Amino acid sequence: MCAECTRAHKRSLASRKHSVLTIKELQNSGLDVFRRKIVCTKAGHEGQQLAFYCTKPGCETSICTACTVCDHERSKGHQIINVQDLYLLKKTELEQFFKTWDTDMSSVKFVLQQTEQELLNIDIKELEVEKDIDDAFERCQKILAQRQRQLKDQLATLCEQKKGRIQAYVETLEGYLDSAASARDFSNHVINHTDPTEFVPLHSTLMQRLKKMSALKVEDMFLLTFLLYCV
Repeated sequence: MCAECTRAHKRSLASRKHSVLTIKELQNSGLDVFRRKIVCTKAGHEGQQLAFYCTKPGCETSICTACTVCDHERSKGHQIINVQDLYLLKKTELEQFFKTWDTDMSSVKFVLQQTEQELLNIDIKELEVEKDIDDAFERCQKILAQRQRQLKDQLATLCEQKKGRIQAYVETLEGYLDSAASARDFSNHVINHTDPTEFVPLHSTLMQRLKKMSALKVEDMFLLTFLLYCV
C-alpha cells in the first residue's frame, strides 16, 4: 500500500486493528508475522491475547487474562497454564513420538531392502534353473524336447506368481512409508506454521491419526515376510 492507503486503512473501522508493516520490516521479520493471532471473542474481552489454557476437564480451551478472573477461577477447580508452556509440552510430546516412530521406520526400510533383494535373487535363480534345464535336455534325446518346454513354462509360471506376491508386498511397504512421510510432513507443517493457540486443539487429532498409522507392527511385517517366502 502507499502512504495514503496506509492512513486510510488505519482509519477504517473494519481494518484499524490490522497490523501494518513496511516492506523492509516484513523482509526482516520471521514467520511469526504470518501466523494468525487468535484473540478472545468473549464480550468485554475482545482483542485480548489468548495467553492461557484451562486444562480442567470440560473446559480445555484457550483463554485470555480476563477470562482467568471472570470465568476460570482457580478457587473453582480450574487449572490454568501458560499456553506457550503447553505448546512446548505438546510439541515435545510429538517430537518424542517421532523418535520412537523413526525406529519403526528403520525396521520397515530394512524389510523393504530384504524383500527387494529377494526379487533379485528370484531372477538370478530363475536363470540358473533355466541353464540347468537346458544343459540336461541337451544331453537327452529329441523325444524329451517337449517335456523340456513344459518344465520351463512351469518354472516361469511359478516364478511370476511368487514375484507377483512379493511385488504386492513391496508396494504395500512403499505405500506405508509414503503415507508415514506425508503424515510427518503435515504434522511438521502444523507445528511450524500455526499459532500455539491454534496448534493445541489440533494436537489430539494429530496424535490419534499418527498413532493409528503407527499401529502396523514391524513384528507382523516380519511374520508376513516369513509366510510369504515359505509359500
